[in-house]
This record gives sequence, C-alpha cells and structure tokens, in this order.
Amino acid sequence: MRVTTASGKQITLSKQIGEGGEARIFSVPGGLVAKVYKDQDDPSFATGGSEEQRNRDGAGRKLREIWGKLAAFPSGLPNSVVSPIELIASGGQNVGYLMPSVASPHARMRDWMDRTVFKSLSIDTVREAFIQLASTLPQLHDRGVVVGDFNDLNVLIPSSGPVLIDADSFQYGNFPCRTFQTRFVDPQICEQTGSSFTMTKPHTPDTDWYALLIMLYQVLRGIGPYDGIHKPKGAKPVPHGLRPLQRITVHRPDVIVPKFATPADQLHPDLMHAFMQRIDKDERGPIPSTLWFLIGERAGFVVPATVTKAKGRVVAEELNGFPGTILHAQLAEHELCVVSHLQSSYYRNGAKLVTYGRNTGLTQFRCTDQATITLSGSAAQVDAGRQFVVDLFDSKPVLATCPTGLIYQFGSDIIRESINEVIRDTLGTVSGTANFWYGSKFGLGFYRAGMLYRYFTFKTDGTPFDDRVAITRPLGQVVDEGCHFGSQAWYWRIEQRRKIHYQLWCIDRDGKTLCSLEAKEGDGSWLENIRGAAGAGNHLYVPTDDGMVRVGLQLDQTEFPDTSAWVDGATKILGAHGGGIVIWSGNQIFRLKIA
Repeated sequence: MRVTTASGKQITLSKQIGEGGEARIFSVPGGLVAKVYKDQDDPSFATGGSEEQRNRDGAGRKLREIWGKLAAFPSGLPNSVVSPIELIASGGQNVGYLMPSVASPHARMRDWMDRTVFKSLSIDTVREAFIQLASTLPQLHDRGVVVGDFNDLNVLIPSSGPVLIDADSFQYGNFPCRTFQTRFVDPQICEQTGSSFTMTKPHTPDTDWYALLIMLYQVLRGIGPYDGIHKPKGAKPVPHGLRPLQRITVHRPDVIVPKFATPADQLHPDLMHAFMQRIDKDERGPIPSTLWFLIGERAGFVVPATVTKAKGRVVAEELNGFPGTILHAQLAEHELCVVSHLQSSYYRNGAKLVTYGRNTGLTQFRCTDQATITLSGSAAQVDAGRQFVVDLFDSKPVLATCPTGLIYQFGSDIIRESINEVIRDTLGTVSGTANFWYGSKFGLGFYRAGMLYRYFTFKTDGTPFDDRVAITRPLGQVVDEGCHFGSQAWYWRIEQRRKIHYQLWCIDRDGKTLCSLEAKEGDGSWLENIRGAAGAGNHLYVPTDDGMVRVGLQLDQTEFPDTSAWVDGATKILGAHGGGIVIWSGNQIFRLKIA
C-alpha cells in the first residue's frame, strides 16, 4: 500500500505488525508506525448477523468523525502517550496517521494478569508502572483529555515505563469516546440491555481512575472483581454480564473466588479497603498517591502449591533443584527444561548458567534438549554464545523449537536451523507477517498480508506448506493465541470483542479440523484456562480450579478431581514425561501420576 504523508513524503506500507478491530498497524522506517483504518467494506467485518452490521456502522462513523478529531488533537501531552504525528492519505483520501513506535521488547498490561507472567516480575516494577500511570492521568485531565476506553490492552510497558496507545480514541473537545470494555467501564455510566449492559453516559476523569484501579486489582489478584461463581442461597444467580450493575463482586460471601487468585489478606489492608470502597461502594475521584506505594507492602503474591504427596488416585512427585524464581518451564524433546532467576543470573535446571541480567519480566526463553534460547525483542541468543535476529509478530519473537533445532522467521523466509548451524535451510516463504508453533512431528501457523489471513501446516522434511487449514480469521482484537501439541495441534485464540471470546481448533498433521469449540467470558467453560493446557497423545489436558480435565478428539471430557490439591486455574500443564503429567504451579514443579 502506497501512502502520502501530510508533509508530502511517499511511504510504502508493506509489513503489517498488528491488527485490531478498527485498524491495522504497519511498520515504517525511522522508528514510526502507521495506523490505517478499516472501511465499512473491510472483509474482517463479514461475520454475519447484527454484529456485522454494528461493526460496519461503527467503521463508517469512525471514518466520518476521525479526521476532524485528529486535526483537533491536543498538543503537549506527556511523553507517556503515543500521540499522532501526521495524517497519511492514499488515492487522495485520508486513511490513517503516523505515530512513534513503542520500543521492543514490551509487555501489555493484560499480560501481567497472567499468573505465570506476574510471578516473573519484580514487585518494584509493578509499583513503579502504576505510579507512572497515576501521574499521567492528571496531566491529561488538566488539558481536558479523558482516556475513556481505558483498558489493559491500550497500556504497553517497555523497559522505560508504561505508555498509552490508541490515543485517537481519547475523549476531548466535542469528540466523545463511545467505546468501552465490560471489564473496565464504570458501571455508574451504564444501564442494562438484556442479559448485559451498555454505556449510556459519557466517560469522565472519574471513570479513568476507576479503570486504572481495576487494572491494578487484576494484576495483584489475578482476577477481576466480578469474576468467580455467584451461588446465592435460595435464589437464582445474577447473570455474569449483569453482575457489575448490581456490584456482585468476589468480596461477597455468596461468590466463590477462583482458587488461583491472590488472597485478599495478602494485600495491604489500606489498599484492599480502597478497592472495596470504590468497587463495592461506588467511591470515586482521584486515587491518593499514598496508595500506590502500598503495592507489595504486604507480600506473598505467589501462593505456594499444596505440598500433599498423595490424594486419592494421584501421587505427586515434587521436582526440586530450581533456585530463585521460575520464569520458564517447558518439555523439550526428551527432557524437562526449567529456567529460573537468582541474584542477577539465569539458570537452566538449577545448574547451567544461561545468561546474566536483571529480571525485568520482558525476557523470553525457548528450550531444546541441547540449548536454551534467550529472546529480548527481536534479539535472540543461543546459550551464552551465538546471537541472531528474528522477526516480531505483535511485538513477540517468531521462533519455535523443533527436534532438529530452531525454526524462525526472518524477512519473508521461515528458516530451520540446527543449534550448531550445520543445518540451515528455508522451509518456505510467506507474504507479510507470520506466526507459528511446532510440535515433534509438524507445525501450525498463519501468515497475514493486508486483508489475507491464511493458516497452514508444515513439516521439516521439505514438503510444501499446506495453507488449506480451515480456521476462521479473527473477528475482534486478538489478545493472545498459541498452540499445544500432542499427536495433533490444539490451536487456541482469545479475542476481545465486546466480551472476551475463547476459541479452540484441533488440527491433524494433514491440516484437517477434527473438532472446534468456542466459549465467552463468564460461561464457566474450561476453555477460559486454555493458556495453561498441554497436549499429550490424542488428548488435551487443561487446568481448572476443580483439578485437571482431559479433553478428547470428540471434545469428551474426563475430570480428575484428586489433582485439585496441586492444580488450579493458574497452573501451567507442561505435558507427559516420566510416566506422569508434569505441571508448573506457583514456584514449584510437580509430576502427577494418576492410578
């Protein structure tokens, strides 16, 4: 796509690096990115039914209003806001704008809610991030700007501190912000519509403070205040979508709190009191600065796993020898790989030094039987030696491990490379950006070029990629996605629409879909815990608060309630190894053997 900036510069947009519900993001030389809006005819809106028409109408309204809004965008906003720089046009029509790129590596605030990610963070990092966000809001409000649709997907956190993106949706002047997410919108500006609710009053500075408080709550406790299961005695439970309007929170005795949640008594009592005053009792206004400094003052954010050795049919073997904080755990081809951090050093399985450095929570790892790969943004390093560069997809490195070494994307090539570099060949080429995962026998991935979205299976034996996999393209913003491998590939995707949608497809090595499933936030489905699942043979093992669930190819389920002594919804199941199922729970690794 060829565009012209307002200053007359010609730019070719060829590499898409992100996509949301209303726009696509492209990389631009010089530390910039371009946001290009979708028009009403965009294929991504072809979902059918009322949702399609609502999305098309929203896109049309956005394009009618956005150019005047961007022309009036306030100047002099703090550096923590990624502000528009100049408009871009194509064919004489405005299509989007340029803005600064956010340095990699970076996390999203949404990532910090994940207990596996959170326990890898220093609590000082969390505290400092929220102090910086809290200092940004008054600077915006003083200039008549309200964030409006303030949520954990429009806060990115590079090493320099948090930044706010999607500034074009901010509310200022005569330009209201009409969008919201149900987890973060202030219920005081909403009214019931059927079994859910919608926003009927405008955003205000108070709603920004409310959203920031909810973000902190989710990060510290690993749950939202309206999560859990409502089980009132002698009455019907309030539907999940209406609970915010009636303040049915996890603080009530008739709500069952998820087991993996950080207990309320592990937070400073003044901080917990502030949460309850604002969430349950509707107190509003700026949050006192003293409260942010209470983050971490009453510690113990990682709840130790139960140290029971046996329960019913289950025998648990604790696997020891991992010093410090466990940051990554993976079953490589033949062995367990655990990366932990202690005193500025990273170790593999407690013995082998991987690299040095402060734990910022932004470093990722991949393991093979022979080596540990450290990833920081696009920079990759094998053990403490060879360094190379990989492409990023939505700010995450595109690299997978396979029995013969590594598979990664660089440019349009998907490259297979042995650890010792004796083998290096190109498995295939893709147009645009790609993401993929690999098991022991085959891989699954997709490439994205403009409006084209194709899923494919691939192998390392030189056979061509098969891009006939029948997985539908996303309809909303993809929050997270991944693939668990057993004998099949279990590809999962989490989308943010008005509510969060969880999707799953089981794909065989020939690209055939064996089964699929979708659930929505609040359905109570095991699919909400899909991040922590693992494949083994013809089954998928999923963690829940009631123990481990085994899912078959017909989506049949077998529950193992005796595993609940070690498994909850935040547990990461690693797979089958040594005659049992290996799990990562809290800061411990267990092998569960089920009779």
